[in-house]
Amino acid sequence: MTIRGLFAILAAMAVLFLAPPAPADEEKPIRVIVPNLPLDGRLRQTRPRLLLPGLFDGWDGEDPPPAMRRRLTAYEQAGLRLPGNPCRLDHVGPLTVCWLLTGDHAAGQRALHRLVAEPVQSTKIAGFYGDSWVRALAYDLLQGHPGWNGKNRAKVAAKLARELARHLMILETEPVSLWHGRATLAAQAWILAVALGPGGDQAGPNRREQIRRAQLHFLDVIAALRLTEGWPEGYNYWVNNRAFVLGLAASAYINGLTGTRRAGRVAGAVRRAGHWTLYATRPDNRVEGARVLRGEPENGILETAAGRAEIARGRGRLVVHRLLPGDGVMRVVGGADHRYYVEADGDDSDLDGINADGGAKPKPWFDAADWRLELQPATPRRRDRFLVALLPSLDPPRNDTVRLVESADAGVSAAMLEDRLVVFLHDPSPRRLRLALPAAARRLFLLGLGNPATITDAGGFRLLAPRDGVAEAELELAAGTALELELR
Repeated sequence: MTIRGLFAILAAMAVLFLAPPAPADEEKPIRVIVPNLPLDGRLRQTRPRLLLPGLFDGWDGEDPPPAMRRRLTAYEQAGLRLPGNPCRLDHVGPLTVCWLLTGDHAAGQRALHRLVAEPVQSTKIAGFYGDSWVRALAYDLLQGHPGWNGKNRAKVAAKLARELARHLMILETEPVSLWHGRATLAAQAWILAVALGPGGDQAGPNRREQIRRAQLHFLDVIAALRLTEGWPEGYNYWVNNRAFVLGLAASAYINGLTGTRRAGRVAGAVRRAGHWTLYATRPDNRVEGARVLRGEPENGILETAAGRAEIARGRGRLVVHRLLPGDGVMRVVGGADHRYYVEADGDDSDLDGINADGGAKPKPWFDAADWRLELQPATPRRRDRFLVALLPSLDPPRNDTVRLVESADAGVSAAMLEDRLVVFLHDPSPRRLRLALPAAARRLFLLGLGNPATITDAGGFRLLAPRDGVAEAELELAAGTALELELR
C-alpha cells in the first residue's frame, strides 16, 4: 500500500499543466518573469487549510473528529471502502491518517515525532520530487494534536520553508521538463506555501512574497487545464503518478483562501480533470442495436444510426448525443484484431484496412483503449460540421434533454441542454441572429464572439459583457418563441 493510497480518503484529484518550454539547445540558466500581481484572496487563520476545513470543530480529542465520522458514514452509505489500514505503517503520512480516522493519540504522537526528527526528502530538478508535500499535509493536519509545542512546530516549519524556497528557485531559474516537472513543482510549491502561511513558525521577511509567487505558478496550472483538458499520457499514469499532488494543491486553493476571485475557476478545473478520466475510457464492447460491418460484435466494426450512445466503465458513464451531422452514423471499432484498425488507402467504403499494431507497446501505463467510438456522415462529402454533447457522470447515466436548435444562418450552430441555450458562431462577422426555440430557455451562452463585440437584443434581457469570446445572459423565453440578437 503506497502513501498515495493511504491518503486517497483525504484529497481530490485533478489538474494539468502547460508552461513555456525550456530551450532544448542550450544549458544556460533561465529566468522566469513572475508577474507583479497581488495575492488572490487571504489565507485562512484556522487549520487545516489544505483540505477538510473545520475538521477539528467540536472535537474533544477523543475518537475521530465529528467531521471525519460523518465522512466515514457517508463512505459506507455510498458503498465505498477505505483503500487500506494506515495504522499498520510507521510513516508520517499513514500515522497522521490513522490518528484522524481512529483518534489514536499515540499514532498522532508518533507522526509528530517523525515529522520533527526526520529530514525532508528534498526535490531535485528532474526525476525526483521528494516528500515535502506529504510533510506539509501532515504539518497542517497535525496542528490539532495536543502534542504540538512551539519549539517543535518551528523546527518543522523551518524545514518546509527551505523546501518552498528551493521549489521557487527551480521553477524560476532551471529548465525543468514541461509537463512532468513544472506541473508537480508548481503544485508542491503552492501546498508548501499554504501549509506554512505568512506569519509565525520562522516566517522570514520574504514569506508573503514567496506565497504570492507560488500562487501565480499554480494558477498557470489552472490556465493550462482550460487550454488542454488532457494529460499527454494515459490517464492511468496520470492518476497514479501526477494527479494526487495537483488535486491537493487545488484543494489548498479552494479551502485555504477566503475572499478569492479564482476559487471557482480552480474548482472547475478539478471537475474537468475528473471528467477527463471518463472521456478516456472505452465503450463496453457494443452500441445496442448496432449492425456488424466487419468481424464480430466482440471484435470488429459496428455501425448504428442512433443519435445517442452510452459509454460505461465501472461506475463511470458518458452519454454521447450526436446533433450534427443530421444524417450521421456512429461506428464502434475495436477488439483484439481491430484495436488499431486503419484504412491504409483512406477509403472506408471498402473495409479492407489493417490492424496497425506494429509500434504498440502492451504496457498497462499506456492506457491504449480497446475500443473507440467514431462519428461520420452517412454520405461522404468534402465538408461537414459536427456538434456533439457529452454528459459525464457516475452511476446513474445522465438523462438530460438535448436538442438541436435549427438555424438558417450557415455560420451558426446551436443546441439546448435542458433550459440552457448554447450558440456557436463559426466566424465573428456582424450578423442578425434569429433562433426559434424548441423549449423554454433560461440561460444563454454565446461562443465565438469577436473582441470587442457589440450585442443588442430584441428581448430586453441583460447580456453580460463578453469575455474571451464568450457572453452569457439570463433569459425568460417560452418554447416556440424566437431569440433575436444583433451582433456588430
